[in-house]
Amino acid sequence: MRGQGRVNLKCLIKLSVVLFYLCVGQVAKAEDQPSLVVLQLPGLTDQNDQGAYANLYNTLQERGHISSWQAAPSKRAHHIFIEQAAGCIAPASLDLLDKYKLSRDLFVISVPFNKAVGSLLLAVSPPTPKGLKPIMGVVGFGVQHGIEQGSYRVEAVEDYDKLLKLISEDRLDAAYIVHPDVMHYPDAAEKLKAYKGKAIPKWSGVDAIVCWKRYANSVSNITTYLQQGKIDGSLSRMLGKYYIE
Repeated sequence: MRGQGRVNLKCLIKLSVVLFYLCVGQVAKAEDQPSLVVLQLPGLTDQNDQGAYANLYNTLQERGHISSWQAAPSKRAHHIFIEQAAGCIAPASLDLLDKYKLSRDLFVISVPFNKAVGSLLLAVSPPTPKGLKPIMGVVGFGVQHGIEQGSYRVEAVEDYDKLLKLISEDRLDAAYIVHPDVMHYPDAAEKLKAYKGKAIPKWSGVDAIVCWKRYANSVSNITTYLQQGKIDGSLSRMLGKYYIE
């Protein structure tokens, strides 16, 4: 009996050691996953952490590709990421880093999970007299890609619903529209299709996940997941009307 007890004790000690290292390994693995900060965008990730992109971020967390995610207004989200209070930021592209004069060698980026397109709508009858700098309405934070700096007086507008109304009534000379953001607003697709002014594509970019380089393995796993989602159609179904081919 004593011999059997000693054997059982040795087995118990060995089992405890194995379980300890397994638990430590699991904790380390969880800590190795990056946290993600995301931009608050109506319809995509709103102030209640809901939306088409929020669905994607939740899935990434459920699959263990990220440890957690939080949403913040655009400027705040950028600050959180640049200060390394989060390992990754989305939706983003490497152009973001140029704004902060940071070397692209410090970062890795996933394949895009969506596209972003910027267009300029020109008023049918511009309200600004000739000789004066025209007024361009914009929504949200960021650079109006493809627009020469200083060519317009920029007027911030509350949301795309109001912006589309203003440009349709010729109360602005131009309006800068970004897809997929604009699709959140009532009848946006119909309003844009019916718009009688000129629409000029100015920029095409990507919505992806940018991370500090130490999270290269996680980005590789995220990329694999996104690529499979594009192949089997699950990504387009998840993003719905916001998905751009």
